[in-house]
Amino acid sequence: SSLQEIVVQHSTNTPAASPTDFVTWAKIDANGKVFVYVYPASGSTSQAIVTKLTPMHILPVAFNTNCPTVSVWIPIDSLGSVAALPDVGSVRLVTDPFRNFGPIIRRLGDTRIHGPEARVKWPLALGQGITVGVLSDDCGSIELAGNSLLASVKVLDDSYNIDLSTGAVADTGHRTHEGLAMLDIVHSVAPAAKLAFAQGVRCITDFCNNIRNLAQMENCNVICDDITFFEEPFFEDGDVANAISDVVHNHDVFYVTSAGNFANIVDSFNFVGMQNTIAGAITSVNNFNGLPYNQIYLPSGMSYDIRLQWDEPFHAPLNHFRLLLTDGTGQVTYSASSNDEALQTIEITNNGLYSEYINIIVELDGPLQGNPRLVLLAYNSDQYYFPTDKNGALSILGHAMSADVMACGAVDASSPTFPEPFSSMGPSNGIRGISGFGVSHHSIRTDRHKPDVMGPDDVSTSVPGWPSFSGTSAAAPHVAGLAAMVRSALVINGKPNTVARVRSCILKGITDAEPGTKWSPIMGNGLVDAVGALTEATK
Repeated sequence: SSLQEIVVQHSTNTPAASPTDFVTWAKIDANGKVFVYVYPASGSTSQAIVTKLTPMHILPVAFNTNCPTVSVWIPIDSLGSVAALPDVGSVRLVTDPFRNFGPIIRRLGDTRIHGPEARVKWPLALGQGITVGVLSDDCGSIELAGNSLLASVKVLDDSYNIDLSTGAVADTGHRTHEGLAMLDIVHSVAPAAKLAFAQGVRCITDFCNNIRNLAQMENCNVICDDITFFEEPFFEDGDVANAISDVVHNHDVFYVTSAGNFANIVDSFNFVGMQNTIAGAITSVNNFNGLPYNQIYLPSGMSYDIRLQWDEPFHAPLNHFRLLLTDGTGQVTYSASSNDEALQTIEITNNGLYSEYINIIVELDGPLQGNPRLVLLAYNSDQYYFPTDKNGALSILGHAMSADVMACGAVDASSPTFPEPFSSMGPSNGIRGISGFGVSHHSIRTDRHKPDVMGPDDVSTSVPGWPSFSGTSAAAPHVAGLAAMVRSALVINGKPNTVARVRSCILKGITDAEPGTKWSPIMGNGLVDAVGALTEATK
């Protein structure tokens, strides 16, 4: 529905305005091209799509035969022709990912995981011979060229928000150097490890390509990211999870990711219908605790990214649900009703002078087949306002649910007994399919125990603009640095340096899990401990 609206606005020279206003968040360049994902139809491939687009003078921005999704700028006038190609299954707008950083407070995380004691006791296990790769937004390779830490980083791709024709920064406001702050934390834990960086936020295809490039081109033994694309499937392994599975199983990479900062913005539920009247028609909508809607507060100038996914094959759902927004009078102001995928998206910005309340409606479109679980996510740019209905459970999303990653939640470095209130909780949404590159068996299901571990946040860094760092984005690189220490300890002690062995050392080394339990959906297996992990690695 968003692409249809863009086509209408473009063909009629209509400015973006109520009721849909999609052009305010679509990526459209000065030449009238829009940035989209093109996914192949059943039985087709990404290579077949590129072959068909080439004669139309449409070239992909990011493409890999191992990844089905093609990322490409398409002239708005050509969207209909591309969508009509037999090899094309769906066309969807590219939107920005979420990077899991939070409010800024100053603490020291390395001390909390007993890094200093471990480095004194095992001075030859500081990450020697290990390369850690980080994927985030950017590492400031242009703006911070004289930074001493940056001088030691092998920068594979720092092109996010860079004008590739001139090499200049396109918009400094979108380059936060968060990747360098993550590298700083890795370096503080494992100071002898080599460092590498690649951006992963321009699009999912870039993300997948750079996961493989860090493993294959830079020989990274450990990779860490803090990225979540809300277009990643919530109920099955998608492109990113499959790329991770590839490097873990074929290149022996230990992969760490942030569990996410979504506990306050996710509502997971089974559809319970109630009658409601929308635009004069009686329809079936989800019952949110007696109301036909979930409500959000939208101050002036704030943006919301609202997603709905449900537990069916992502590219071939049986049921169809519409996502609607209504104002205080019940008037529908936004809607999303794509039938191609088990995903609906609305992104809105309040450009008015006054704050307003917005009602989110989940409407059943057609008969209900079975009773699939749904996830409704409402992320706002301020991160301080949450939907009325939220349960926080099952809020670990996308590739953070992969069996091949160590998903890391966050605890405050000053009081690590409980998770941060925003830290995503598990176990998972129940994964359709099994982990493994290129594998998708929809009849097999598993509830994966996520998060795996916790790391400290509210920590200090030496990176300009990041005197302190919060969120699961700050927690995950502590675990990546610890993994580098463990891998170097295994090597110098002649132990098998496998992904499974590294994982075992980290988990067995945890000593402060929740009392009376080892794993919980809130704290995972507990806060990582460098001394405990290296003790296991040197036994």
